[in-house]
Amino acid sequence: MLALTVARLCLRIFTNAPKPEPASRFVLLTAKMAHVSLYALLLVMSLSGWLMATTTPVRVRTFVFGLVELPYPLSPDVTIYRIAQTIHVVSAISLTSLVLLHVAAAIIHTFLWQDRTLARMLWRRSSAPQTPRI
Repeated sequence: MLALTVARLCLRIFTNAPKPEPASRFVLLTAKMAHVSLYALLLVMSLSGWLMATTTPVRVRTFVFGLVELPYPLSPDVTIYRIAQTIHVVSAISLTSLVLLHVAAAIIHTFLWQDRTLARMLWRRSSAPQTPRI
């Protein structure tokens, strides 16, 4: 998960995001804060999960795709494990809440404000309207 999060952050850093739809300064700032928070929570959750896995007193052999065994770089430590677990759970709840808020915002943009925000979030970034295939 950590590798996927880092890869997504690199992709986001090295590619340009589409220009936002015209909106109030408050809406633009809120959207920016939400996106930064999503990335931050993904990182915190991944790092706390890794910390839990490496400090757990229960040592289970871990393999990547059944090929490479991952070492335990840290010694077992119940205190660090419990702190990492608490951070992991809190960040999971926060991330879930933020994703639900993100979905709600996309629905509001689409049905209430009737702008193209949701259409721009989809994989195709074509500016031309899509015609339905029958």
